[in-house]
Amino acid sequence: MAVQLDLGLSCEATLLQRTGCEGDAFAFAAPSRERVLECREPLLSWGMSTDHPPTCADATRFLTECPDVAGFFREGQP
Repeated sequence: MAVQLDLGLSCEATLLQRTGCEGDAFAFAAPSRERVLECREPLLSWGMSTDHPPTCADATRFLTECPDVAGFFREGQP
C-alpha cells in the first residue's frame, strides 16, 4: 500500500523525496516539465496556499485529465 499524505500538513518534503526532485541530478523525463506545468492548473486554481486547497471537482479533474502526472507523484502506483 502506498504511503498516504496527511491532509493539512506540508507534504513538500515527502513529494520531493518520492519524486527525487530534491536531487542535484533531477531532470524531467516523463512526464515532461511542460506536462507537469499544464496539469498543475486545476490544483492551483484557488491559489498556492494550503489554506485554500483545490476543490474535489478540481482534484478529480487533475486525476482524470492527468493520470500520468498523478502517477509520477505516486511513484507509478495506480
